[in-house]
Amino acid sequence: MLRFFAFLDNYQNFNTQSGVINFLDEYLKNANDDQNISLEKMQDEFDTMIEFVEEYFPNGFRSGKKLDKTTTRIKFESLAVGVALALRKKNNLYYQGDDLLNCSQSNFQNYTKGDASSSNKKVVRRIEYVRDRLLGNNDQII
Repeated sequence: MLRFFAFLDNYQNFNTQSGVINFLDEYLKNANDDQNISLEKMQDEFDTMIEFVEEYFPNGFRSGKKLDKTTTRIKFESLAVGVALALRKKNNLYYQGDDLLNCSQSNFQNYTKGDASSSNKKVVRRIEYVRDRLLGNNDQII
């Protein structure tokens, strides 16, 4: 859950040069120092994201033709964080579109390929792509 919340709350400030480990460490340090943080609220938000994925993505986080492939961290964080960001904007969100993890015509596949880097620009692009697809803001997709 650390990775999920670090990217959810701070993905726009991800610094490639510092790396993911430092990004996560810094988020955890700040979260531990935050007197106003609500672990219950965080758990609810995570559970709501999981429920949304279960309802609107028939294969959940499973990928591959036989749905037997491990979903990469990049794909998981992009889908999970994008869903959570969309839910923050619209809590009664409804989605009837592509299964982003398994649709070959989706830009999501290009943004999360095995060679997709974790530059700030690419992290932001793939997370916001999912968010915008769910919100129906296709014209805002990079």
